[in-house]
Amino acid sequence: MAKSTSSAQELTRVIDELQSKRQTHVRAIEEIDAIFSQYGIRPSGARRRGRPPKALSGAASTPGKRRGRRRRGSFATTGEDSVLNFVAKAGKKGATGAQIVKHWEKEGRGGQAYNTVTKLVTPQPDRCWNCRHRTAFETPSL
Repeated sequence: MAKSTSSAQELTRVIDELQSKRQTHVRAIEEIDAIFSQYGIRPSGARRRGRPPKALSGAASTPGKRRGRRRRGSFATTGEDSVLNFVAKAGKKGATGAQIVKHWEKEGRGGQAYNTVTKLVTPQPDRCWNCRHRTAFETPSL
């Protein structure tokens, strides 16, 4: 029994010694971190993932205008009508995609003009009430 109590005492002594050494190292690391933060140095091994904290990022530290929710735009004409009118004004030659996009942005519309152009050029199925017997995209015969 004497051997087991001396082993337990030895283990307790070793654990106490390790804890005191650890506390010494923790204090030393805190001193080093304080000096680094005083001079604005980030330790190379302490790189964190994700967005930097507010203190380290320059843009977040400057107070700015807070932006609210984005409101949906309201225009006198629909997007489809705007594109159709622009292409009609272009004449026989028509308009390129880049010109349509530039016109779209000039009007201050959000999103992409290509979504509206795609909607205009894809064939739509018949929607008339008496054409239920026809399959989609089938043209009526005269």
